[in-house]
Amino acid sequence: MQAPRRKTRAQPHAGRAFTLIEMLIAISVVVIIALGLAFIFESLGNTVSGGRRAARFNSIVGRIERQMRADFQQITRDGFLVIRNQYTTNGTGQPIQVSRFTSDPQAPRRRRIDEIMFFTRGDFATARTALDARMIASGDSARIYYGHGISVPDANLAYNAPFYDDQFPGELPGRVGGPNEFASDWALVRQVTVLRPLQFSDSLLPSPLPLGVTNPADLQDDDTTIAFQPAAKTIFRSLIPIPNLMGAFGGGVAHPWTAAPPEFTSGLVDIATTDLSEIRQLVLAANDGIMLPNQITNPSQMMISMGGHNFANGPAARNLMREWMLDAMPANSSGQYGEPRTRIRTEPGPTDFFGVQTIGNPIDRFYARSNQRMLSASRFIPSCTEFIVEWSFGVIDDVPASPTFGELIWHGLDRPLVDDDFDQMPDFAGSGYAARPFPQSTSGMGPYTYRTPYLLRCTGRYTQPGEGWDFNGANLISPQISPVGFANEYESFFGFFDPEFNTSNPNITNGPDGAPDNCNIPGSTIDDPLVPSELGPWPWPKMIRVTITVADSMDPSIEQTFQFVFDLPLEAGG
Repeated sequence: MQAPRRKTRAQPHAGRAFTLIEMLIAISVVVIIALGLAFIFESLGNTVSGGRRAARFNSIVGRIERQMRADFQQITRDGFLVIRNQYTTNGTGQPIQVSRFTSDPQAPRRRRIDEIMFFTRGDFATARTALDARMIASGDSARIYYGHGISVPDANLAYNAPFYDDQFPGELPGRVGGPNEFASDWALVRQVTVLRPLQFSDSLLPSPLPLGVTNPADLQDDDTTIAFQPAAKTIFRSLIPIPNLMGAFGGGVAHPWTAAPPEFTSGLVDIATTDLSEIRQLVLAANDGIMLPNQITNPSQMMISMGGHNFANGPAARNLMREWMLDAMPANSSGQYGEPRTRIRTEPGPTDFFGVQTIGNPIDRFYARSNQRMLSASRFIPSCTEFIVEWSFGVIDDVPASPTFGELIWHGLDRPLVDDDFDQMPDFAGSGYAARPFPQSTSGMGPYTYRTPYLLRCTGRYTQPGEGWDFNGANLISPQISPVGFANEYESFFGFFDPEFNTSNPNITNGPDGAPDNCNIPGSTIDDPLVPSELGPWPWPKMIRVTITVADSMDPSIEQTFQFVFDLPLEAGG
């Protein structure tokens, strides 16, 4: 008999642990996957950031190109053109080094803060908020200014505020200790000054009166008020404070700016009660013996010849015209007449926009609100770390040994083609210059020279095709040399007529020796006659070249430099 079979219960199998090698392999795989994902996400992030940065820079490029091209296309020789080249300097003209931002890893360097001013024709209107849609300050001509502005965030909004650096330490570009110390905080300003002569007439007043206005006389224009907005009575800085200088008339109502005439440096004013004819008259009157702008203290000293101008001969008239054109710059950035330097105020936005809402009087509240908005109205390119303006007569460098052979010759402050140490000298022999002061010569100016007819003498016409202007324009452009021995500032002026025209004989001009000139035409001994209608016109550039460096608003360590060349219209460029 067999014994019964014992059923045995299956024992559970014990779990097997990972070995150390398996754990290391698994961790390694996870790390590799994580690193791969991190790299992918980083690449995606960089791509997105780069795309956004490219979009920001492309937007800036488009804005610059469209606006500047439109401005230069409308430029008119019924006005004049002033170009100021300037490096960042202190109050004595010594160069100062500027960093892009706090803890900038790159060494600080001098930076260009150039300016350009000219006049255009078109349709222009003030950027200020209108009290009433029926009252818009507009005009058919304007002064256009490009240059770096300054930020003065803690200053009061005054219509005549000059913002000198001794009053607000550190307010000029590059000065230590202020909001404009670092280049990435700078902004390029485009200020449009509407030229609107007085149009006094009761029929121009809106009816019914705007809300808050009870007296029609309050709306009448005068030499500091246009369409109920603050206006400067002239574009010439030295003449603005002189009472009744331009023959003021109008209501004479007390406005917030009545106590002190409005000035353009405040950033709150973009209207002038003048026109191109009056501006031209004042500049050309310099040839009739008129004083420097800062020497005039009352209207009787304005010796303006209404029936024509007796052109003075020699550098005295030239210097007078130069000073008047420089006085028309909206801010005294050059330290003209030995005065402190300043720039136009511009802010990233309103400094106290909500505070104006507590003002009870509706008219006062209107002005305060409009002032707050005007603080950023002229702000063209934020984070503009450098602005360079150069000009050309359209002449090609024809010297084979020149580094720029076959290229256009450009004029302005010395700017080498290769200058990594920013000392205004080429880094190696033969590298040459991208731009040099006019006139180019071998006398301390560089390795190559222009042909003789490019001495710019006579009428502003070409002596031969491709030879260049034949006019004595060298003395119309004056460099300012700093005490350290190289130019930190350079000014170019382009006006109406040759201030050294020979008044003793209107049919000829003088050569360098004072004798009748044959315009330096090779092989010619015949004097070049001028008809009275020509009267030695002032030669203007054919092209303007603008170089702008902009820092990324999100990462100021990244800069991009853009260059544009703009043709001037034939009426302006000759």
